[in-house]
Amino acid sequence: MGSSLSGSGNWAGHSRLAHAQALDRLIAKAVRHTPTELASRYGVQFMQTLTIRPTVRKHVNVLAQIVGFFAGRLSHDEQIERDKASNDYRKGLIPLMAPVTLTKRSGAAYHVTCLQD
Repeated sequence: MGSSLSGSGNWAGHSRLAHAQALDRLIAKAVRHTPTELASRYGVQFMQTLTIRPTVRKHVNVLAQIVGFFAGRLSHDEQIERDKASNDYRKGLIPLMAPVTLTKRSGAAYHVTCLQD
């Protein structure tokens, strides 16, 4: 988390979780809470989110959502490579790290800062 606990603070880290919808809703309504209350609610919701088991389907869904950061920037060949990696992971042919590495590489190449950490 960033140094600020207000709605303008850096709360982007939760987006890496496959089940971050509840956290997204909390952050969207951050101005309704005091910084202390927001931090407390966020902590509770974050820990609840971590109890949800990830699945291949959920990983593939998150990878597809991340591709949205590159909308219109990826070449046709890059898009095919990314789709193949996601499909191969979904079929169990390659580990999750393969499509994640492609995504991180694209994040660096296209300067998508939230993917470079």
